[in-house]
Amino acid sequence: MAGIRLQDVGKEFGAHRALCDVSFSIANREFFVVVGPSGCGKSTLLRLLAGLEQVSRGRIFIGERLVNDIPPGRRNVAMVFQNYALFPPLTVFENMAFGLRIRRLPRREADEMVLRTARVLELDPLLQKRPAQLSGGQRQRVALGRAMVRQPEVFLYDEPLSNLDARLRSDMRSELLRLHKRARTTAVYVTHDQVEAMTLGDRICVIRDGVVQQVASAMDVYHRPVNLFVATFLGAPPMNVLPGRLESAGEHCRLLLDGGRILPLTLAGAAQAWRHCLNRPVSLGVRPEVMQPASAENAPLLQGAVEVAEVTGGECYVHFREGDARLVARMSVAHKPELGEGVSFSFPASGAHLFDEHGRRVEAQLAFVK
Repeated sequence: MAGIRLQDVGKEFGAHRALCDVSFSIANREFFVVVGPSGCGKSTLLRLLAGLEQVSRGRIFIGERLVNDIPPGRRNVAMVFQNYALFPPLTVFENMAFGLRIRRLPRREADEMVLRTARVLELDPLLQKRPAQLSGGQRQRVALGRAMVRQPEVFLYDEPLSNLDARLRSDMRSELLRLHKRARTTAVYVTHDQVEAMTLGDRICVIRDGVVQQVASAMDVYHRPVNLFVATFLGAPPMNVLPGRLESAGEHCRLLLDGGRILPLTLAGAAQAWRHCLNRPVSLGVRPEVMQPASAENAPLLQGAVEVAEVTGGECYVHFREGDARLVARMSVAHKPELGEGVSFSFPASGAHLFDEHGRRVEAQLAFVK
């Protein structure tokens, strides 16, 4: 088994910069997820690891081997694609055995490997069927099985679940984690789906426009995003963003929201971490789940009229405006407001994030002045 290390990896296609100075390490047996919007360079990164594209600069190590000039067939990696890439005329058994036949593995040994893998994936009853006779989830398991029989050092997944319906995607996420723990290999999984990223990854790498934004555990990325892009990209619904201006007010500060509301604050922590924000534009980020209806104990901080109320079973997401900002708050469906009804919400300062004018997270503890 092997870990992966990228050192200042860049890739250009003519004048287009797909990746810029990408550097990070993936531990042996780690399930590492690369997430970002379409066109951010995540699939290009996967193809560089597989050897299907050549790096423009930088170095890639798999284990202790520098693999920049090693062809795909000798990297001992297996790639699972979005479109399954199965051979229609071949049976499930023949599809899974195809790579072993190409490597001229003895037939008896190859057959045993296919049967053993088919049992793990519960494909035994399907071995004599052809891809056209299978469901989407079954085809995906065949594609996984074809990769698994090769016993690679690294699995590379290129959005393998995006063609499946929502229920099947959920089932296959659990299946992938179960198989990963059983195979005990390193896995790199590319997706634009934040739910997949949060539920699958031991760690997450967030990419934007070819530049790595943050590499951390799912909880660190969610609760301590390094910038406004990461904060709003992960989370459904996304984080609420309230633009404003941070001003000094005696011993404290006050945040003047663009809508006119004033939030009195204290900021604890190293002064150099936040004083550069004084008298400058800033943004306050608040996730929908930390917002709560205002009450006698929780004074209203934000208010507006309900524009949309989305019911998702036991929860309701209430959309309203504060000035020009569109905001979302999560509520119990038992307290679902009517369209046009006035609502007011509070939130703990500890659940809010402050971002400077460049979108960088400010490392400071926020508290409201009473």
